[in-house]
Amino acid sequence: MNTATAPTATMTLAQLRQEATRLSIPGRYTMRRDVLAAAVATERARWAGADAAKAAPTADVLAGRVRVPTLADMRSMIDKMAAEPAAAAPPRRAPDTKPEPAGPIWPHDAVTSADLVPGQVIQRWTEQTPSGVAVPLPCHDGQAVKLDPDRATSGVAVCRVCSESYDLELVEDFDGGYTAHLTVAYRPFLLSRAHRS
Repeated sequence: MNTATAPTATMTLAQLRQEATRLSIPGRYTMRRDVLAAAVATERARWAGADAAKAAPTADVLAGRVRVPTLADMRSMIDKMAAEPAAAAPPRRAPDTKPEPAGPIWPHDAVTSADLVPGQVIQRWTEQTPSGVAVPLPCHDGQAVKLDPDRATSGVAVCRVCSESYDLELVEDFDGGYTAHLTVAYRPFLLSRAHRS
C-alpha cells in the first residue's frame, strides 16, 4: 500500500509512523494512533494546499486571467518610486557594546585609531632628555610629554591635538632607561587654544 495516498483511517500504526517521518512530523505525536492520524491528515492537507498555491499562478497565467508585467510596467513602477519623496531613515545609533581592549601593544608595534579604546595598554620606548624623560604619545607622531622620574613615575598625559587622555606609568628597563605604559582613559578634557577671530 502506498502510504503517501492512503487514507489515514485505514493505515496501521506502523504506516502512520512511516508517513509521519516522511512528512517531518515531530515524534511527540507518535504516542496515540488517533492523534498521529490527525497530525498526518493535517500535514497532508497543508502540503496539498501549498502545492495548489504554487500551481495556481501558473494556471492563471496560462488561462489569461493574470497579466504578466512587461518591461514598460516595471519601468513605470520604478519611475513612480523615484518620484515619491524618500522616507527619512531613522537615525543610526552607535552600538551599545564597546570594543574590548586587546592585549598590550608593544613598543615596536604601530598604533591605529581603532586601537585607542578605553583600557588598552600601549607600551612606548622613552627618550632621556636633560629636563626628564620624553614619552611619545601613540595618537599623534611628534607629540610627547615630559616627565621627571625623580619627582613622579606616573600621571595623566593628554594630547594637545586630539585631547586623547592616557594614564601614564614609567617602568624601569634593564638598560637604565624607562618604558612608558600608556593606558587609554576616556576623560573629556578640553584644551585651550589661541583665540582667533
